[in-house]
Amino acid sequence: MPTLEWQKKTLSKIKQTNVLIALLTNNFRDADYTAQEIGVAIALQKLIISLKADVDPYGFINKYQAFKFTYDESKDSDGITSYDCTKSCAEIIKVLSYYKEHAYPLKGSLIRALSSSGNFRNSNEIAELLDKFKGWAPAQLSMLMRSGIENRQVYEAHDCKQLFRKLFGEYEGYIDLSLRDELLGLIGEA
Repeated sequence: MPTLEWQKKTLSKIKQTNVLIALLTNNFRDADYTAQEIGVAIALQKLIISLKADVDPYGFINKYQAFKFTYDESKDSDGITSYDCTKSCAEIIKVLSYYKEHAYPLKGSLIRALSSSGNFRNSNEIAELLDKFKGWAPAQLSMLMRSGIENRQVYEAHDCKQLFRKLFGEYEGYIDLSLRDELLGLIGEA
């Protein structure tokens, strides 16, 4: 059973968050406090994104359209099962990209993830997500270009190259030309 301290901490975290993501499973519905947590988030006017795994949205969140939670299950050579929910995460990012107050920090997080990408596939997936955003600030454009300059897994990734070229055209007057030229030297003109 949750203690009073646990309840205070949960309320504090809900107050601090910008978005509540509800993964609607049978366990979610059967839990004692999840419906109350949703109610608090609604009262505090937090953005709520519902992912339907087992149950439809109910109670206060039944007015929100839920996304179908999807994942790919695979086993490695040792028989260990892993779950990849990239598609569902992409849906969440797509929703958040429409909200200016959420889009800016989310772009920053994705750029930081791109900076540390360890393979072309991951870089391309992040570039595809970043391509959904509009309204780039000069500081974020510079941060993005630096990630491309400093990481071979970024500047050689096909979708990253396309994203860079697109942004160069759309934000020509806002881009640091020295960074652009250095990155163009790595990715090529076309």
